[in-house]
Amino acid sequence: MNKAKLKVAIILCILFFAMFGCDPQSDQFEIRPGIREYTPLMSSTPGIPLMAVFSNDNQNTGYIFHWITEEGILLDWHEKDGIGRIEQLGKDVRIDQRKIYWTVDFEKEIAGEEFEVSLFIERKDSGEVLQKTSITIVQKEKGWFFVKQ
Repeated sequence: MNKAKLKVAIILCILFFAMFGCDPQSDQFEIRPGIREYTPLMSSTPGIPLMAVFSNDNQNTGYIFHWITEEGILLDWHEKDGIGRIEQLGKDVRIDQRKIYWTVDFEKEIAGEEFEVSLFIERKDSGEVLQKTSITIVQKEKGWFFVKQ
């Protein structure tokens, strides 16, 4: 009898995680920078790579990544074999991919020492915000940027 109850409990747990494990509302996420220090003088990258990373490696495609930066601009790097086309996206961007780049807007000086880049996970069909997070970027010296830990 105890073995039967244990099997039922295990099956229920598996079903629960299968049903709710892929929902961004039940999955923790963060913005993970590809590098922690950046200057536009670097030639190896167009900016700070920012990636939405889920704790359960969520592969659900039913939502949009809404990125907003207080300073600078956001980019998409259509990279192939280390080369590619850079597309300026602006300060407020809704895209269906997890990775984006932050960089300096050369037409506008960065006003403060610290600013935020925010990410909202929204349902594709309704625009409902499911979760949000942000990171802080610090300009300690003019033209040198650090992701605050």
